[in-house]
Amino acid sequence: MPQIVRNDEQIKVGTTPGLITGSSSFTFDGQFGKPDYRGYEIVPTELSGRGLMALDVDYSWNQATGFFNLLQVGDLFNIDKIYNIHFQSINQPQIADYSAIINVSFFVRDITLPNTGKPEVIERINSFIIKYEQECLKKILGYELYKAFLIESSDRMSELLFGAEYNDSNGELQEWQGLVHDTNISLIANYIYYFIQNSSATQTTGVGEAAIKKAAAESISNMNKMIDAWNFFSHEVNDMTSFLWIKKDTDESRTYPEFTSQQYSRTKNFSRTINSFNI
Repeated sequence: MPQIVRNDEQIKVGTTPGLITGSSSFTFDGQFGKPDYRGYEIVPTELSGRGLMALDVDYSWNQATGFFNLLQVGDLFNIDKIYNIHFQSINQPQIADYSAIINVSFFVRDITLPNTGKPEVIERINSFIIKYEQECLKKILGYELYKAFLIESSDRMSELLFGAEYNDSNGELQEWQGLVHDTNISLIANYIYYFIQNSSATQTTGVGEAAIKKAAAESISNMNKMIDAWNFFSHEVNDMTSFLWIKKDTDESRTYPEFTSQQYSRTKNFSRTINSFNI
């Protein structure tokens, strides 16, 4: 399984959303357009000053919450100061010889989950990842292609994971964005989020009379989030089926022959969009 690598990023005081002059701390949690570095160990470099920064000397970092704090006395974020952020590899949850593609850091923006800094919450999310990521891949790829994806190190599998351009049946250039794109966006995460929310919704049953209205409101909110997550998953899988079916090698043979016409139909049927009536 190819390892997910996050490229270095640069942030600039006064330009990066929320990173303002005069402050000595910043939370990289993806809220209000801010970068989201949760789940990563970072190595910052101050490009216009001291250079490479030392952990627990120049700064402190909380991987779970994304809280970054300058430690030197009088050290502040000054206007136009630029930092380069290098990301270390992420420890992926594992089961047997399977290394998961996504991790807790993918549950941001529209599929944000609460309290992801708590060990017990991380453990629960990882348990869903272990169960539902493999289920998702088997259903949308088919078992034959899924097996090849697990063991094969090749350009075609890298393109399936990270995306590639291809020409559609009309000869027009199209783009498949990949099972993972933009560092922490994945149809897999939205699929898993659907089942996490579904599990939470079922736990609201059996509440007392005083909590009925609140539980009903939470149920409606969960349903809306579940629908949005599933439909994002559905649209991404629709793009994937076109890519797998049409992508060809230089000799005009299909790049993914394991993705048969029968599997194409099964994938389209499984991943169709839903509405508030679950149809």
